[in-house]
Amino acid sequence: MQIHEVEIEKIISNSCGLGRVNGKAVFVPYAIPGEKVTVTVTDEKNSYLCGNIKDILLVSPFRVVPACKYYYDCGGCTLGHIDYKMQLDIRKNLIKEAIERNGKIVSPEIEVVGGSPYSYRCRAQFHKSQDSTPGFKKRNSEEIIKIDFCNICNAGINNFLQSSPLLEKERVTVFAPDNNFSYDRNLTQNNVIEVKIKERIIKTDINCFFQSNIQMLEKTIDLIMKFAKGKVFFDLYSGVGVFALFLTEQAELVVSVESDKIAAAFAKENIKSSKAKFSSEKAEKFVLDWKGAIPDTVVLDPPRTGISIPVRKYLTDKKIKNIIYLSCDYATFGRDLGFFTEKKYLIKKLFFLDFYPQTAHAESLAVLEFMG
Repeated sequence: MQIHEVEIEKIISNSCGLGRVNGKAVFVPYAIPGEKVTVTVTDEKNSYLCGNIKDILLVSPFRVVPACKYYYDCGGCTLGHIDYKMQLDIRKNLIKEAIERNGKIVSPEIEVVGGSPYSYRCRAQFHKSQDSTPGFKKRNSEEIIKIDFCNICNAGINNFLQSSPLLEKERVTVFAPDNNFSYDRNLTQNNVIEVKIKERIIKTDINCFFQSNIQMLEKTIDLIMKFAKGKVFFDLYSGVGVFALFLTEQAELVVSVESDKIAAAFAKENIKSSKAKFSSEKAEKFVLDWKGAIPDTVVLDPPRTGISIPVRKYLTDKKIKNIIYLSCDYATFGRDLGFFTEKKYLIKKLFFLDFYPQTAHAESLAVLEFMG
């Protein structure tokens, strides 16, 4: 059994602390930058090691007792052993490093937009345990841990956990925009739910993608409204139309583009405005087919794969003046920002939006302007 003394340099995107053993990287869960630890090696590859903390020789002043009793077993939260302000710095640095590594540009200053560190999730997926009660997967395992309370979930989801539910399906999504909860018990029920966002009612299906932190979603809407310029807007990867709905308040035309048929149908139902047009094509096909006015501002909230090459090419070929890009992936966000800066776009504003406290996940928002 190999045991090494390691100094932790930083946290990487998988939430592990990064150290070195004879120049080789070693990844250590639950470590904190600045700590000195002894590490038991659990796996050795050609270019890196994986290991677990045996002893902490120098404890970080940012180490805290996790608020959650399931923390060291559950596969959800991964930064709960670190002071929240330090968590913010860690994730801001992850965004900065991804921009500089993948985009090959110097990152502008990143503005942090924080929220509540606990009780923020209004949407969560639970797995069926052996006795049919809900649980989460154990870290790095398919084993299900029964859960009766989750610190990052809101009161509605914890009301669900306290109601002693027995799950029929192997995995269910629970949606609780307030103290009440709904979940997809079976395939025959109606899964439509209403969510209040900035005093507007949004309809969606429990199983449609929807941001799980309403407080941060509202802050994001405020930013998008602030930086959207002009009169014609595209909302690509629009989902159920949340951003497009609010953009109709200041536009002459908003085009909501969403390829998921169910989400696209909800977008039509949610946006009752003569200023709105809708497309259920993939964004890549839509930008090729669109024959109408060139947009002044394009809002994008793509999946983890980022903005595809055809969409990036459309934006830069048409010299779209304003781009507002919301991303959930460090690597593709950095790559795409590098592409746009090469095409004479200026990053006017850059935000880290803390949608997921206690985890290493982050949402980033870039405001880009064409300067050619």
